[in-house]
Amino acid sequence: MERKELVFVLRLSKEEKEKIFAPQKKTHLSKSEYCRRILLGASDTIFSKEDMAVRDDIRNQMRWISANVNQIAKALNGMLNSDRPVTFSDSQLQIIDRLKGMIAEWAKAKRRIL
Repeated sequence: MERKELVFVLRLSKEEKEKIFAPQKKTHLSKSEYCRRILLGASDTIFSKEDMAVRDDIRNQMRWISANVNQIAKALNGMLNSDRPVTFSDSQLQIIDRLKGMIAEWAKAKRRIL
């Protein structure tokens, strides 16, 4: 992390200070980091503590889903690479089609979130 050595002084009234820092209190950011992001045009990177918790939960769920998808792919590849012919019932094919759709939707969501 870059060491911050310069100090910027800003005079505010109590009302102005409250108006500026009320939203900051709902974030995980220090006052300095909050101001830097606002002043440098990076306000889209400011998230509330609740948003961060939801985002972390979604990341954890996506990791869990990824692990399951990888296990399924490994099992299917093992079956397809064996010398025995592989056949699926109609209900299994329907499940596979649903899984394909779910994986496609998951990939879209993952790109938006991460």
